[in-house]
Amino acid sequence: MNAETFSSAYEREPGRVDRHLDSEQERLLERPNDWSKTFGYILHDYLSTGVSPVTEGEFKKAMIEYGHWFSADFASLFGQALSQAEESNTPESYSLLNHLNFHTINRVMLPLWSDTLFNEKGVQRSHVREAQTILSSYGIHYMKDREDRIKKGTYFDPQFAEYRGVSSGILNEYDTAIALLDISLKDPDIAILPAPIQFESQQPSSFNSDFIAIRQSNRQARGIQAKARCTEENYFNYDPDYVTLIDGFNDLGNSRTVRTDSRRSRQSLVAWPGLLSAEYLTYVKLDGLKNLNNKVVLQNKFQARQLLGSTKPYAKTANARVSERVLYDLERQAAPLVDTVKLK
Repeated sequence: MNAETFSSAYEREPGRVDRHLDSEQERLLERPNDWSKTFGYILHDYLSTGVSPVTEGEFKKAMIEYGHWFSADFASLFGQALSQAEESNTPESYSLLNHLNFHTINRVMLPLWSDTLFNEKGVQRSHVREAQTILSSYGIHYMKDREDRIKKGTYFDPQFAEYRGVSSGILNEYDTAIALLDISLKDPDIAILPAPIQFESQQPSSFNSDFIAIRQSNRQARGIQAKARCTEENYFNYDPDYVTLIDGFNDLGNSRTVRTDSRRSRQSLVAWPGLLSAEYLTYVKLDGLKNLNNKVVLQNKFQARQLLGSTKPYAKTANARVSERVLYDLERQAAPLVDTVKLK
C-alpha cells in the first residue's frame, strides 16, 4: 500500500504505551521510549512525505549519541528489567523485556536506517548480512538458556510460563527479522526496519507491528507482526490491510516434538523458536563482513550446530514463504480508514 496511506493509520505522537506498568517500570522505560519515539518521528515523517525529516549529518550525530546511550546504559537497564521480572514473575514485569527488545534489534539494524533514508541505491548487502549474523548469535544465547533450563527440568514448569512466553517471543522476533532481511538481500529496494513505539505499541492494537517493510522506489509500506504460533484470535485482531502476520510455527518451521512434562513420557509438538537462527548461523559465510568479531561468531556457530542437532534444513523454504507473503501484501490497497477505526 502507499506509504502515506499506511502512515496515516498511526499517530505521530504516541500515547501511553502500557497502562499496566507501575511507576518504577515506567521510570525504567522513560529513556528507551524517548529514543524509540525519536526513530518513530523520523519514520512517520519519511513514510508520510517520502523525504527524510533530518539531514544525513543530523542523523549521524543523533546515532552517535544513541550508540553512546546504548553502550553505557542499555545492558544495565535490561539487567534491571530481567531481575525485576524474575523476582515478581508477572506479565507486567516481563512486558518490560518486550519493550526493551526494540533497542536490541534496532541497534543491530541501525545501518539499515541510514541506507533507507539516504542511500538512493537501497540497502547495502553487507549491512543486511551483518545484521542477520548478529541477530542469529543473539538467538543462540536464548536457545542455550532454554536448553539449560530443560536439563534442569524447569523450562516447562507452570511457574516459568511468563518467562517462557516472553523469551520465546523475543527469540521468534530474531528469527523473523533474519527471514525478512533475506528479502532485502534479493532486492535492495526493499528495506526492513524494526517498528518504533508509534507503530508497535498503540491502542487499539489492530495495526501494531514488530517490523516495517518499505519498497522505496514506489513508496509502498507494510507492517509485519511476528508470532511464535498464530492463533485464530491473532488473525482476527490484526487488520490484514495493514499488517502481515508471520507465524513462527508454520511459516518459519520453528517446531519440535518434546516432553513438556518430566513426569510423563508423552511428547508434544510445540513452537520452538530459534531453529532458523541456529540454521542461519550454522551455514553462514563470514567473507566480506568486516565489522564482526569473527572469533565470537565462530564460537556461536559451533553452539548453533549443537543446538540445531538433526533438524532438517528449512530456512530456504521459510525465507521463500515470508518473501512471497510480504511482497504480495506490499501491493495490497487498503480501504479508507474512518474515524472510528483510525488510531487515536
